[in-house]
Amino acid sequence: MLDLEWADQHWRLHPHRGLFWIDRQTLIVTDTHFGKADHFRRAGVPVPVGATQATLDRIGTMLTDTGATRLIVLGDFFHASVTPDDHALVTLEQWLRHIEVPVVVVPGNHDRHGAAITRQLPVTWTDAAWHEDGITLRHHPPDAPEGPTLAGHLHPAVRLAGQARSSMRVPCFCFKPMLGLLPAVGAFTGMHPIRPASRDRVIAVGDGELIDLTTHRPVATVAAAPTTPRP
Repeated sequence: MLDLEWADQHWRLHPHRGLFWIDRQTLIVTDTHFGKADHFRRAGVPVPVGATQATLDRIGTMLTDTGATRLIVLGDFFHASVTPDDHALVTLEQWLRHIEVPVVVVPGNHDRHGAAITRQLPVTWTDAAWHEDGITLRHHPPDAPEGPTLAGHLHPAVRLAGQARSSMRVPCFCFKPMLGLLPAVGAFTGMHPIRPASRDRVIAVGDGELIDLTTHRPVATVAAAPTTPRP
């Protein structure tokens, strides 16, 4: 995993798209979008099953690898409204009762759907932002952060160019002087290319690998997380 210092705190990036706050022993992820595949299937779209379990497996691996004592999710915990018998909700509830770390959720724009049901899960819901040790944790990245801020929502990605005009998009972390953007951890989520500034530090996420685009060298490799094919 890649260690870095940002905003006077120590962080460890994990290739499964999580950020470990070393000083607080906290794993931070964003945009799980649980239930998204179920939502599409209810609409008649033939998408594959297993996205929720794949995301939980990815997070579980990161909790084990880092030894985190707390998990914080930066919003879009659920993708859409759910019913008590939805597969994603049942799977998540069983997983939450099995793990031994508290879970804090900072609500995102998608979390307004089905709040009456999802608020009954064994997690702690915060207000629009969570403040701790001078760091603000929120879902939407602000245009002008008033202090060091970590956020999700954008599903940041970069386009890597190859030979013969070939290219590919990959998720990434992006650290600006006052803003850190995390890639979406959900197994059934899209990506939005960003345009980093010259002083931004960008770390691309491959198949179980981190690549620091400052040096263009792989810096961490782990076993690839379970994935669900996209339609």
